[in-house]
Amino acid sequence: MKPQKQLKYDNFIVEVYGGFGEVGGNCIVIRDGDRKLVFDYGIRYGVMRKYYGGRIEPLGPVEMIRLGVAPNPEVSENAQALYVSHLHLDHVGLPSTTYPSTPMVFPDKDIAKATIGAWHENR
Repeated sequence: MKPQKQLKYDNFIVEVYGGFGEVGGNCIVIRDGDRKLVFDYGIRYGVMRKYYGGRIEPLGPVEMIRLGVAPNPEVSENAQALYVSHLHLDHVGLPSTTYPSTPMVFPDKDIAKATIGAWHENR
């Protein structure tokens, strides 16, 4: 999967997989050598509107990933952590599609638990 935008700053590489020039879909990877951090994992509203609306709904996460509505799980592969800035759909997306070994950090665990469920307890 290729990023929408890639920027290099000395030893750092910043890859934007969603949210560049659009509202929603925020997903940014910062690399420093072998270290990798992911910031947000959001749904891309503009892409979602192209395929869904009215009574047409997604069949599930696999379809949303294939169409580019949700980030590809490859984005979170081998990441030291995935940080969610806040619990709006355009930032948290489908967290169950991340690699199970990727630790997730939420701004408030109680709110996250109430908002997106107990699945993250084992992360």
